[in-house]
Amino acid sequence: MQVNKKQKGFKNYYYDSLMSFLYQRFSKQKIESLDEINITDEEDKLLCEYGAIKNAIAGVKEVNISCKNPANAINALDKYGLKGCAVVDDMVDLPEITSRVIVHIKDVLARTENELQDIAIKIGRTKVPVMITYGRSLKELGTIDKEYGLSPATFLESLGFLERKCMILGGNALEKDDLNLLATYDAVMVVSPQADMYLARGFINLSPLLSQGLEIAFASEAYPKVDMLAEVELGAGQTANLMHNGNIAKPEELVLKVLVEGGKGQVASGRLLHCVVEVEKTDVSSVVMLRYLEIENKLIKKFKEKLWK
Repeated sequence: MQVNKKQKGFKNYYYDSLMSFLYQRFSKQKIESLDEINITDEEDKLLCEYGAIKNAIAGVKEVNISCKNPANAINALDKYGLKGCAVVDDMVDLPEITSRVIVHIKDVLARTENELQDIAIKIGRTKVPVMITYGRSLKELGTIDKEYGLSPATFLESLGFLERKCMILGGNALEKDDLNLLATYDAVMVVSPQADMYLARGFINLSPLLSQGLEIAFASEAYPKVDMLAEVELGAGQTANLMHNGNIAKPEELVLKVLVEGGKGQVASGRLLHCVVEVEKTDVSSVVMLRYLEIENKLIKKFKEKLWK
């Protein structure tokens, strides 16, 4: 697949390769009834390649893909001419590969304070960025307050996570004081409006993020489809409804946050309300599409055996 690196495309800040595929092809109720889904390295490779093609088809030129083995995600990105990083889930021991890797802590409450400090120290030494799924529920934040006697942002600060590149995935329940502290550390707030809607996590409100000057990034995360314009439109729309004000989060301004900078685009990729967004046309060859369908069929067969055995 030929990629013109001088032209704009979309940026997907986080794509959950496993859950996005499962929600795309299997019953949500069935998936949510499972405690854990273990995958092999072969399945991880297939999921990463499938996700890379899926994002390329959607006009994405840069994406951070979740994986078990960072080499699988990085190889898939390189194979299809995409920029981005491998997102390695919730681990104390860093992978041997640290270039183009983001360490993802999915649940801070599942780790002890010592384990979290250990992760912070290790990523600090290697300068690996960290993504933390955080602040998605009042229950989580209340537990942190009760156990540690700290506000949510102060808790992350005390562990040392905010002193390096830190991304907060979620943050729907964080309050003004916490957002203000995160802004002083240049934390990135990663929002996933469509996945939050699909999984009933609560509304996205971009107003407090914008008012505190926080950097906002959009992600498809676990949502079955990749559509970065739809992420922006839903995030802006939910904010307008919650604030009774359509001028706080303007789609035509927010869309800049999902574009990879480059030369002028040539093809109208889609419409965002009254704004036409132009990006490079994504020509996916028939060979790549056949590979996409081949991987899809393999994954469906493998996960049918896992989910219904």
